[in-house]
Amino acid sequence: MPNKARVRGFRAERSLALALWKLGFACIRGPASGSGARRLFYPDLLAIRNGVIFVFEIKIAARKILYLNRLKIERLKDFVKRIRGSSKETRVYAFIALKIPDKRWRFIPLEKLRLTKSCTTYKIDVTQVNQAFSIRDIVQLSELSSPRKLDNYVTSHE
Repeated sequence: MPNKARVRGFRAERSLALALWKLGFACIRGPASGSGARRLFYPDLLAIRNGVIFVFEIKIAARKILYLNRLKIERLKDFVKRIRGSSKETRVYAFIALKIPDKRWRFIPLEKLRLTKSCTTYKIDVTQVNQAFSIRDIVQLSELSSPRKLDNYVTSHE
């Protein structure tokens, strides 16, 4: 019998994939997400819309502060780098997708993550969650005609 945390994780992945699919994204879940695959890294979800690629690592946050494994985030960054390659035209964005119980999805860009003092984990705090992107922001980002840095993008909070 699978443990409850894994089941909740699978449900969250399917929920986000379905929500994005309904908004016109093509989505695919990572085949080994959460399985502890060591040789290759697979993000939880890839979503593509209008040629813009979104890479998501999905987390369920029951607490106000969340800690993320540094190695896993570094592997996610490497995955994005591999997608982008040497092309300056490829638009790829990577987010930690947070599902907070009884709330909407929130998306934190990888660039906004900060290492803890121990340098072994990344920390997401309440401020970052409050400033995070909404699903509407993700849709708008996919509609931009030219690449823009996320810092130049104004979010519309729900």
